This record gives sequence, structure tokens and C-alpha cells, in this order.
Amino acid sequence: LELKEKDSRFKVAFGWFPGDAKEIDASKLEQLKTIALSHQIDCLGEIGLDYYWDTSFNDLQKDLFSHQIEIANMANLPISIHMRESTKDCMDILKQYAKTKIIFHCFSGSKETMMECLKMNSMISFAGPITFKNARQAPECISACPIDRIITETDSPYLTPVPYRGKENEPMYVEYVAKKICEIKQLDEASACRQIEENFNSVFD
Repeated sequence: LELKEKDSRFKVAFGWFPGDAKEIDASKLEQLKTIALSHQIDCLGEIGLDYYWDTSFNDLQKDLFSHQIEIANMANLPISIHMRESTKDCMDILKQYAKTKIIFHCFSGSKETMMECLKMNSMISFAGPITFKNARQAPECISACPIDRIITETDSPYLTPVPYRGKENEPMYVEYVAKKICEIKQLDEASACRQIEENFNSVFD
């Protein structure tokens, strides 16, 4: 928040992660609502569902997810979505509740899922894994995604792109994500990056 006050280019995203669902009570949701309605934050996220590590509290995750979407709706804030091994449930909840702009964070799904995401007033955010040799679905998704619906990220300090894979990630490495997108889509880097920046800014209009 201090960085944002000093430089308007900074955007702040905050939300309760799926793995937090066991610990989040009504008072913490009320606190989030207060923060969102006062527009101290610019985006609510990452929020969503994660069935990769533990499926014993899926219902709690769903409740937390839907409550946070409703808070975003009240505050007219975009939402950033974490969707891991939970595509159907996540998409069903978004279709039922989401009314604001959506960022599908660190997208790694299929082309078919991406096409459904694009119908939902969303941006598709690609990160370091698209540069990995084993990124089988990424080229197809990037080819099929219109450039005016793409944003880039690093997920720093994780998922470091090639050529720095295996080292701690840094925000400046987003350059390599953008380069890979331009390589796959055969686009001029300068113009594509201007469009990606416009896409990012449009989320926060």
C-alpha cells in the first residue's frame, strides 16, 4: 500500500487463497469487505479452488471462493483466479456469481477451457511455464488467444522462465514470457508489448 501511494503504477491484489479456507471466518471476510469497499486494493485475488494438494475441504473452498466473488461484485473490483485441478467447479462458480472482470492467473489449462474463459469477460495471463519444453498445451492456447486478451506475469519468486529456470524468479523476467508469446504468435515484440500493457490497464479502468 505504501508503494502504491508513492507510485500509481503499482496495483495491489489481495484475497484469501483456497488453502486458507479452513482458517477464514466471518470476521476475516468482513475485514476483506471493508478493505475492498474502501478501494485500498485494486483487485481481489488470487482466489479460486485448488484440489491438487488436499480435497478434504473442497466445500469450504467453494464457500470462500463464492463469498469473495460477491465482495468483488459489491466493490466493482476485478478478480484474479487460481484454478488448479478444479476446472469444472471453478468455472461453474464463476458463471454463477462473477460480474466483474476476470484474470485467469498463470493459465495452464486446455484450449477448450481457455475458450470458455474468454466468454467470461476475462484476460488470460501467461507465466514462465509457457517457456518450458514440456509446456504441451501452452502453444495451442497462445496461438488461439487474441492478443487483446493476453496479459503476462512471472508468479515471482516461482515458475522462473527459461533461460533462468531453476533460479529464483524476478519480475523483470516477464520479458521472457512476452518474448515466447511473440515467438508463438509471430508478432512484433514492441507492438505486442504495447497491446499487453493496454490489456492490463483495461482491467483497472
